[in-house]
Amino acid sequence: MSVPRAVVFDAVGTLITPASDVGSIYAAAGAQHGSTLGVEEITSRFRLARNRVFSADNSEEGLKTSDADQRQKWHQLVTSVFDDVPEPEPLFEKLWTTFSEPLMWRVYPDAQPAITELLQAGFIVAIGSNFDSRLHRIVAGLPELHDIQHIFTSAELGHAKPSPRFFRGIETAISVPASECLMIGDDEICDRIGATDAGWTGLLLDRQRATPDIANGIIRDLTELPGP
Repeated sequence: MSVPRAVVFDAVGTLITPASDVGSIYAAAGAQHGSTLGVEEITSRFRLARNRVFSADNSEEGLKTSDADQRQKWHQLVTSVFDDVPEPEPLFEKLWTTFSEPLMWRVYPDAQPAITELLQAGFIVAIGSNFDSRLHRIVAGLPELHDIQHIFTSAELGHAKPSPRFFRGIETAISVPASECLMIGDDEICDRIGATDAGWTGLLLDRQRATPDIANGIIRDLTELPGP
């Protein structure tokens, strides 16, 4: 497999991850607003609510999104998790703001070396994420990601992965055809299949995998990217 001219990375789970356990962060914030739920219960509720609220509707209509839509979904998730907080709005605002702070995120150690190598080889390097506009603030506060040339979020493109319109929007913005774009991410459907269906090359990042399977487009680490 050859690496095309533009390499687009997913964000969460690929380049960045929360700096602390999400359940613990939610529990601490919830306690400040009257919740008595423990970390384990909140973690379980969070996972269930996330799967429900962000469940994939892969129709074009279902994949339409915006900053307002993303905010509404996270509001729904928070109120679902904290059903013991009578006035959840201040709690939601706190969590929404908390996760916009760069210090709440850390960069995977393999990210910067991979980005540097690609840029030095002359590739266009971008982020393409199912996220909202907070991602710009987050990336700006993480020095390891400062050299990334473009940041695209589903909320700003108007469609989430795996919609082909997500990928078309990036192609237009960077003036690179689909055949010369590579998507790298940790989600099989959104990143690899979505990219492939859009005419890109899709590469799956599976950090839990014992060995890479480059022939089938699976890597364990960003330093395993195939060369040009």
